[in-house]
Amino acid sequence: MALRAVASCTPESVTLTSLTMLPKTERERVTKPGEPEIKRRWLLFELRGISPSDTDLAQFLASLESDEVFTRATVDYTTEKDIYGIEAREFGITCEISLERDFILAMEDGS
Repeated sequence: MALRAVASCTPESVTLTSLTMLPKTERERVTKPGEPEIKRRWLLFELRGISPSDTDLAQFLASLESDEVFTRATVDYTTEKDIYGIEAREFGITCEISLERDFILAMEDGS
């Protein structure tokens, strides 16, 4: 589901060079005795890649932000890169998927 969302959001002009998935948990301190500990669990996606322009990168980020799978998408960095004499943008984007949410998976009809 998450990989499909990344693939569907990625413009043809953008190339992903790395995708890392990391499970994360954050615990909140209990303020009163007897209260249950609050945990936040999410899956962190670190995307690295090359884009031919800032416009293509902005389109990619907007697609990720509007996809219902991701709860957050942010740009970590962008740098100019010369690839065989062609100017491009190297980038890093981090996306989050809440593991507290319920998802309904729809199977595609193979016919």
